[in-house]
Amino acid sequence: MHFLKITKLEFEVTGATNIDASVLINRIVSILKKSDYTVLSSTNNVVTFSEYDGNPWKIVSRGEHETHMDKGRFEISQVENENFILLSYYINPLTDIIFEILAILAGFIFNNLFFVANAIILIQFIARIYNIKKRARTMMYEIID
Repeated sequence: MHFLKITKLEFEVTGATNIDASVLINRIVSILKKSDYTVLSSTNNVVTFSEYDGNPWKIVSRGEHETHMDKGRFEISQVENENFILLSYYINPLTDIIFEILAILAGFIFNNLFFVANAIILIQFIARIYNIKKRARTMMYEIID
């Protein structure tokens, strides 16, 4: 179980606005629910969320997998008249690592043709990170706009 905690990649997105914190919290919760996230907790300045009821092995479409963060946290802090929003989120690359290891083993056992699968898996993982970062920035713009 400790290995599962090590395999997360953490990212952050920030934004600033003059909108009141309570309005921001409502927007955050609304956007998370609209995007099929589970809101784990919500206070005056913090919202935590998880994907798919916290089950990392839930079967979902490829498109959903490519754009969903595994878990995250919105924090709102006020400095003078401006609210700063920090979205901290992570991606769990465990399934990608497992498929990569299987493709490497298959390449050694069967043929070098399976090494092409390694490149495809790596490219898909990089695309997944890019798509999730893009989705996080879009969520931030929807909240502060």
